[in-house]
Amino acid sequence: FPSHDITAKGFVGRHSTSYTPEIRLLATTFVRLVDSAIFEYNLAREAYFKYYNSTGLGADIPITSLLLPMLSHVENCISNTARAIKLCDAVRKAKIRNTTPLVEKNDWKEIPNAQKIRDMRNDIQHMDEDLIKGKPHGGVILGDGKFKIGLDFIEVLEFHRTIEKLHDISSKDGPIVTGK
Repeated sequence: FPSHDITAKGFVGRHSTSYTPEIRLLATTFVRLVDSAIFEYNLAREAYFKYYNSTGLGADIPITSLLLPMLSHVENCISNTARAIKLCDAVRKAKIRNTTPLVEKNDWKEIPNAQKIRDMRNDIQHMDEDLIKGKPHGGVILGDGKFKIGLDFIEVLEFHRTIEKLHDISSKDGPIVTGK
């Protein structure tokens, strides 16, 4: 995924001054979280290939030294994606007068796996509490082309499509989101 440059490319549209500061803040935060999810996705991907292609793994290099950073990036990516979905919905529902909605109804309907990703984000957020209470928790597991957290899982390709859709929504051309 290419990263956004939210100072040069906006989401608010051609007449950003017609939106309230609150709506501009929602939109800017949405774009920032999509950008962050993409950043973490790319870092997780790089860490995965470093792990997968390591020749000394398990011998000279402890498995956890390459595995843990990848899992941390996956957790951050899932959390930021869930937050971006939530903000996308808030932007979609925002009351905007005399202008085009920032998120079209059809765009929102096409965000795949939204609830599944929210559930996984909740598993991540409460993992520490589960562990403290002695509840078994598998943490983030990557295998068979899936991310698995607790009882929830998502195919990596499905997850990629969700981030891709959020990227498409947040990549609408327009002026700087700050309204300048």
